[in-house]
Amino acid sequence: MIYIVTVIVLFLSVQLPMAAAPKVFTPEVAESLGELEIYHNGRITSVRCFADEYVRKVYGRQRVKGYSSTQVLSGWMFYYDSWKDVPAKKEENRYLMNNVASGMPLAIFPYTDESGEVTCWYSPAQQLPADIPSDEWVFMRRVLTVVGEMVFKGENKQAVEFLQKVHKYQLDKLGMAAPDERTRKLEEIYSRIGMTKIPAIIAIMLGMLLFVLTRFPNVRKLRFASYILALYPATLLLLRALVLHGVPMKSGAEFMEAIALAALLFASPQGLLVGGFAMLVASLDISSPYLGAVSGALQSPFLPFHVGCIMLSYTMFALICLNSISAFFSKDRHAATQASRKMMYPAVILLAAGTIIGSFWAKVAWGSYWSWDPKETWALITLIIYSFSICNNGFKLLKNDKAYNLFCIFAFIAVLFTYFGVNYILGGMHSYA
Repeated sequence: MIYIVTVIVLFLSVQLPMAAAPKVFTPEVAESLGELEIYHNGRITSVRCFADEYVRKVYGRQRVKGYSSTQVLSGWMFYYDSWKDVPAKKEENRYLMNNVASGMPLAIFPYTDESGEVTCWYSPAQQLPADIPSDEWVFMRRVLTVVGEMVFKGENKQAVEFLQKVHKYQLDKLGMAAPDERTRKLEEIYSRIGMTKIPAIIAIMLGMLLFVLTRFPNVRKLRFASYILALYPATLLLLRALVLHGVPMKSGAEFMEAIALAALLFASPQGLLVGGFAMLVASLDISSPYLGAVSGALQSPFLPFHVGCIMLSYTMFALICLNSISAFFSKDRHAATQASRKMMYPAVILLAAGTIIGSFWAKVAWGSYWSWDPKETWALITLIIYSFSICNNGFKLLKNDKAYNLFCIFAFIAVLFTYFGVNYILGGMHSYA
């Protein structure tokens, strides 16, 4: 029997050999590759941050098979065949891997005009300008090939030194336009900690637990946990603001981070649930964040006030909705309903203020105060719907606690459609899907 089992094992070991680990550069060479500058998403960043973004999009994480993102990037570029069968998060994401393998997105060479000003960036795979000196043209065209040849020969130390010379060449070309070291480090910190689902899951689980156990034995512990979790979206927004030197309100992820921060600061079971789900949405592919250049319209002083008012009002409407749901299971339904009523007034006022401020920003950005864009239209519809709740004299039915809570629950559908429906279905000038 033992003999038969041994034969079977040997047969299978021959017929089904273990898949070889995908090939990459050594950590030292990959680290030097990651130090290079690259022009990506309208701004200068490091190849390391570029690799973090692409690897996260393809595999859903930044470390794959125990390799860092820059090592994975080197594998795509120089050992493509060994990586083509590694499962991607989505099969269509392989296009990103193939694109990087072609070398086209690797714009690592700044091109300067006669005045010494950087006018554009080129990758070694692109058609290079004819006016570049021949020796420099050959250097730009063959730089990555030379690095690959050194690594293939086992000359890793020489490859590191060569990449350091390439980085010096970049900095000499950029001059004062080179990003400062502080901004670079902050961006790399953001790239490492951004968009993890762990804080979101913790907030959701804690919120669900406390939502069921309405009588929490120690309110201070609840507030402490909520405030600790709030540090995560607050840190992300702060890092993005420092890197971009402005208010980070450009992408869907940033808006969801703002909602999460506002919700968690309420330090309630409802706030934990809203904050957790907001962070979870921010971590999904639909909100894949990147640090891109900010246009002039997005630098308007109206924008932070507009976005702040809108996001805070949406957060409060979400809390009101959850509070109204809990009212149906509460022993004191009237007290729970009163809490929703008190929160409704500032929420409606904030939404109205955000809409008005947004019209001034629209004038700066698009030349008109109102253009009936889908987002504008649905924001107005949402405002009208919620305005019914504060007109008690005209709508006496809403004085009834049960009717009021039902109204708050169904009215929140308008908020959901204004945010998700418009962004990811209708589109328009406000869409950032």
